[in-house]
Amino acid sequence: GWYGFNCGSTLGAGSGNGAYMNLASKVAVTTTIAAAMGAICLMLYSRIVQGYFNLSLCLNGVLAGLVSITAPCSVVEPWAAMMIGIIGSGVYLGASSGIKALGIDDPLDAFPVHGACGAWGVLSVGIFATRSNINRAYSFDNDAMTSGNQFANQLLAVVVIGSWVAATTSCVFFPLKFAGLLRVSEEDEDQGLDVSEHGVELDKIEGGEDVKRAGSVDGGAGQEEKALNNAV
Repeated sequence: GWYGFNCGSTLGAGSGNGAYMNLASKVAVTTTIAAAMGAICLMLYSRIVQGYFNLSLCLNGVLAGLVSITAPCSVVEPWAAMMIGIIGSGVYLGASSGIKALGIDDPLDAFPVHGACGAWGVLSVGIFATRSNINRAYSFDNDAMTSGNQFANQLLAVVVIGSWVAATTSCVFFPLKFAGLLRVSEEDEDQGLDVSEHGVELDKIEGGEDVKRAGSVDGGAGQEEKALNNAV
């Protein structure tokens, strides 16, 4: 999907005497590099810090790299895509730990991946884009990168997008909260939505042990904790 979106956004693979296809090919390269670096960084983090290879965290690293490179994919060099993916993995880790410290429930780490890394990707255009790449991708030439105006524009975009999202979602979520429809009951929270909404019971293994899966950055989905039903 990301290759279709990033590469397909050139919107002219069959025109421009091959120029657009060449651009789409380069976009595929930068997209791949950023995704790979996000995955590698979080794989190493999980092994060194958590003590095991955390598959879920590694896959979120892929997503962090992909989200981070989406905005700048056509206007940066491959080496910059590598840096964007590396920094994106750090942005993801920081955002994931931050929302947990604030007591915000985000079991899929949707905000760290799509919100924080998305904002980083927009800002990275103003840091890593080059004048020649912008001209090549958009046929638009100015000194915005060297003057710092490009970064200012990207920062403004993050503020405007964030404000728009906050305003529009508030129109939906606050009425739901006041109507008592935003959250499920405490009983359903304790039981788990897999059970209350989908009828999926907790996994069982031999010996009557339940298998619980911990969260991503702090414990990692994929790390299985075994708890005896009849603990002594």
